[in-house]
Amino acid sequence: MNDISEKDAAREYAKAWNQLDPEGLADLLSDDVCYASQWVFEELEGKESVAGHLSRKMHAIEASSVNAPL
Repeated sequence: MNDISEKDAAREYAKAWNQLDPEGLADLLSDDVCYASQWVFEELEGKESVAGHLSRKMHAIEASSVNAPL
């Protein structure tokens, strides 16, 4: 278990999405983390599963140029 404040965890979450880089966020995930979303058919369980999903999602967004500067 990481010893991190909610504020610092929220910063890492925002940083991961702003930079489309899940590595720092993945390091903070608990081994028994669960992830649910209306876009995910079944709840994901476990650090490896959730980190992999976030990584694929962020890379797909990056590849689509959705966040490309105007």
